Amino acid sequence: MMKQVGSSIGALSFLLGSSNILAYGDGDDPLCKYGCLMSTSAEITEIRTYTHQAELVVAVDTGFEECPEGGFVAKDSINRMELTSLLLSAFHSKTPVKLQVYKSNEWYASEGKTHCMIRAVRLYQK
Repeated sequence: MMKQVGSSIGALSFLLGSSNILAYGDGDDPLCKYGCLMSTSAEITEIRTYTHQAELVVAVDTGFEECPEGGFVAKDSINRMELTSLLLSAFHSKTPVKLQVYKSNEWYASEGKTHCMIRAVRLYQK
């Protein structure tokens, strides 16, 4: 497992070093049929997970009224491993991120619309 994580981080470092932007989705993505939002660029302040539903909850100032506190990666997301890898590397390197979230899919465990399901992540070099 650690070998996989190490090689994933190495590959990500190479990609980040060879381009200014690593894109994984757009705010106006035509494939986002249920309405998506792209957050402002900000550093992740907290990442947490829970055993009961296994969501990965990400705290970041999104810059909009819907989901102002961040997003979550659902346990059944098809791209869960990729999203988790990008989010953890951004958190540890303090790299700004933009989150593309489904605005109609809030985290069930929050009170109100504080976190929305993450569809895509975009990383930026400082």
